[in-house]
Amino acid sequence: MERKRAAGQSSLEFLMTYGWALVIIIVVLVLVWQWGFFSIGETVTPGSFGFWGVEPKDFIMHQNGILELSLINKVGANVTVIYYNVSMGNRRCTCDPGDACAPVGCVFTIRPDNIQKISMNGLQSFQGGKRFEVSFIVLYNDSRTGGVVRASSGKIWGNYED
Repeated sequence: MERKRAAGQSSLEFLMTYGWALVIIIVVLVLVWQWGFFSIGETVTPGSFGFWGVEPKDFIMHQNGILELSLINKVGANVTVIYYNVSMGNRRCTCDPGDACAPVGCVFTIRPDNIQKISMNGLQSFQGGKRFEVSFIVLYNDSRTGGVVRASSGKIWGNYED
C-alpha cells in the first residue's frame, strides 16, 4: 500500500511541477502577443541603428516612396556631406548627379549640432504593409581632418505615412 501511495504522490508532484511551468509559459506568450511582438508588418516604433557622426534625427517615409530625412551633425566640427545612398529592397537612390532620383544640391555643409533636411524619391511605394526599412550610407569630410572621407551608415525603420 505504501508503494502505491508513493507512486501516486510522485505522479501528482510531476503533474503539478510541469503544470505550473506550462501555465507560466502560456502567460508569457499571451503577454508577448499583447505587446505586439508577433505583429510583424504592422505598426512599429520608428528607429535607427548603427550611425555615428552624421546621424538621422527624424524621418518620414511617404506612401508614394519619398523619404524625407533630417541629418544632424554630432561630430563637433563642420562636416561636408559629399555622398549619400538610400536602398530599400531592389531600389536604390544615391546622391550621384547621374541618378534619376538624386536631389538637387546633394553636397552641403552642416555646422555642429545643426540639422540638414534631405528628400529622396523613387523608393518602394506603399504595398500592403505599414512597415518600411531602408539602409542609409552617408560619406562626409570633417573640417578638422581635411580631405579624409568618413562614413556613417545604418538602418532606418518605421511606418509609412500619408
